Amino acid sequence: MFCATNLFAQKHIVSIDFQEYFKNDTISLLVNDTKIIENLNLTSNKIVGLSTSSRIIESKEKQLKFEYADFSKPESESIDLKELKIDQQLKISIKYNDHIFSKEFYIKDGKYIGVYKDKCNSIKFLQSEKGFEYQ
Repeated sequence: MFCATNLFAQKHIVSIDFQEYFKNDTISLLVNDTKIIENLNLTSNKIVGLSTSSRIIESKEKQLKFEYADFSKPESESIDLKELKIDQQLKISIKYNDHIFSKEFYIKDGKYIGVYKDKCNSIKFLQSEKGFEYQ
């Protein structure tokens, strides 16, 4: 999903995958109370179990970027994150249906975060030391 250009010039900070049960849902993503993206439309692929894959990277110039790719589109998009500060702890917040769902994570416990919607329309989070696999 992500282009491999300048791969060695980037440091992977965290990945955030929007996984199962999204169907034409609109969310906003905040990291450490900094708005990253607003009004992101999500629809999960029922076979694969993934809607949008994203990551925060740091360039060799120490600039943070948010890159994301929708499962249904061939190109990824990128947003510069000038105001975001990341330490060893992350607070991920998802605004969905006028509710905010938040969870704090320690990066040392895994750089891979899964976000999914349960059958009660609540947002749930997973954390892993290894990237999630999708079939």
